[in-house]
Amino acid sequence: MAQPRKAMKALGFQGCCLRCDAENVSGLKRCKSCIDYHKLVKNMILENDDSILIQHMKDLYAMLSNPEMFDVDEVHGKELLFQQSLIAEVDFDEGYVYPEEISDLFGKSENVERRIMEDLVNKNPWKNNPPSKDVVRLIGLETWSEDELSSLEYDGRITKPSKDIQPTSKEERLGEDITIKINDSAEVDEKIKEKQNQKRVWQDLVDDILDDI
Repeated sequence: MAQPRKAMKALGFQGCCLRCDAENVSGLKRCKSCIDYHKLVKNMILENDDSILIQHMKDLYAMLSNPEMFDVDEVHGKELLFQQSLIAEVDFDEGYVYPEEISDLFGKSENVERRIMEDLVNKNPWKNNPPSKDVVRLIGLETWSEDELSSLEYDGRITKPSKDIQPTSKEERLGEDITIKINDSAEVDEKIKEKQNQKRVWQDLVDDILDDI
């Protein structure tokens, strides 16, 4: 039995290490490949909505992460009890330490992104006092080309288009714009195909993980 790798414990996948027959040697390419794969799985979960399949994946990870909390499960209970027996063979000086709660683990990425944004805001020199008009003008000159600036008229408060926008009347239309409906329908069909492809990918991932349990 391989000793759980710290990276796998941090991801909540230490149960996979307990069942692995890899040598208990650090720096194995096999371990690196496995860690990279499971990082990819976690990122895919974080980037998708909470569909039924995603929730099922999170439930499986929670079981692997804290088997003693779910060993009464009718389907996976026996396997989780077996995992707890494997933990007894872990050779850690401080004993086996469970990783963070799986729910906190999934929320960590969002917290990190939020802290980064807060740091950026705190470092903003104009956080408390807005820049002067001259500074704003200089920023505009550095950001937009002369052609773009020439199409804008500054009054010190807002920008106004120099060209008048001709109003249009829906009453002048003879009927419904069929092309809009056709385009909308095509977009819906494309989104459905995309969701179906995502579902197949997740189903394959679930099958792979269940095969390893």
